[in-house]
Amino acid sequence: MYNNNNNNNVHFTPVIVYNNVDTDKSKILFDNKGKSGIYLWTHKETGKIYVGSAVDLSNRLSKYFSPLDLKRIDNYISRALLHHTYSTFTLSILEYIDISNLSKEETKKLILEREQFYIDSLEPGYNILKVAGSSLGFIHSEGSKTLMSIAQKSIDRTGQNNPMFGRVGENNPFYGQTHSPETLKKLIEANLGKVKSKETKEKMSEAKGSIIYVYDTQGILIYTFSSARNAAENLNSHHQTIIRYTKSKKVFRNKWILSTSLITP
Repeated sequence: MYNNNNNNNVHFTPVIVYNNVDTDKSKILFDNKGKSGIYLWTHKETGKIYVGSAVDLSNRLSKYFSPLDLKRIDNYISRALLHHTYSTFTLSILEYIDISNLSKEETKKLILEREQFYIDSLEPGYNILKVAGSSLGFIHSEGSKTLMSIAQKSIDRTGQNNPMFGRVGENNPFYGQTHSPETLKKLIEANLGKVKSKETKEKMSEAKGSIIYVYDTQGILIYTFSSARNAAENLNSHHQTIIRYTKSKKVFRNKWILSTSLITP
C-alpha cells in the first residue's frame, strides 16, 4: 500500500511492485507488453516518487532502461535514475486501463485523466510539471515553437553565405570552444535579428523571453523553461511571481530555486 505523507486519507494498493528494478528489467517489459496504465517510480531511501502513464507500458518503460533515452529526455526522473541507479528505485504499476473498445482520442483522454488523478492525489516530487501528459520530453510553449520555426526558415542551408564557410578546424575562430545554453540563445537571436520581415520581427518579439532555469535546493539543474510565462503555465503560477523569485533568489515553494542564468557549482 502506498500512503501520501501529505494526505493520510490517500491510500493506494499497486497492482504489482517490482522491488528489484535492476534485475527485473526483462520481467517488467514482458509483464506489461501491450498493456496500458499508470506507473510509479519510488526512490527507496527518500520515498520521492514519479507518476507516469502510457498506452503501451512496455514500450514506455523500455525508454527508462536506455541511458541514451534518459539523457535525451533529460527531465527530473531521468536524471535521478542516471544518478542514483536502478537499484535504488522500485517500480509499481498503479493501475491497468482497458482501452480495447476506445478510439485513439478516447484512449488518450482516459489515460491522461487517470494520470492526473494520481498526480493530484500523490503530489509526486519528481513530477516538476503537474500536468498529465508532460511526463516524457520537454513541452515547448507556442512562443518557443515560433522561435524555432523562424530559426529554421532563416538558415542558409548551403552555408556559402556564412562568413565561416570553408573555415574548418583550427582556421575556425570557434575551434575547440563550447557554448552554454545562454550563449547559444544569444547567438540564435543575433542571427534571427537579420530577418527583415516586419511580420517575422513581430512574431519574434511576442515569442522572446528569458530562459528560466529550475534548480533543486542542492543546486542541481532539474528543468529548463523557454520563458517566465512558460514556467508559470507548467508550475501553476503567475509569470510575475516567477520573475520575482528569479530576482530574489528565494526558494520557490520550499523546493526550487529559479534563475535566468546558469548557476556554476
